[in-house]
Amino acid sequence: MLREKVEELLKQRDQKKHELEKLRLSTPEDLWEEDLRQFMDELDQVEQFERDQIESGSNLKMKIKHSSKISSRPVKKQTYNNNGLNDYKPSPDGERI
Repeated sequence: MLREKVEELLKQRDQKKHELEKLRLSTPEDLWEEDLRQFMDELDQVEQFERDQIESGSNLKMKIKHSSKISSRPVKKQTYNNNGLNDYKPSPDGERI
């Protein structure tokens, strides 16, 4: 089992060296274009999936979870304490300049 693990690690090392060399030879523009191409491919797949869903008649709707249980206790309204509001008001002892 140890020999298999060593062989696997050596294989991974070789793959990483190959990836590193490929990146070193690439320009930033090449990397950007590759990322853009991958993004466009994914976008095309998503758009095609959405078109297929619309054509098949099953609209893409957000599922809203409704609670079937109604709470008997009242909803507490958010209140502000006076200390919090006074932080934004000028001090009553302050002098107007």
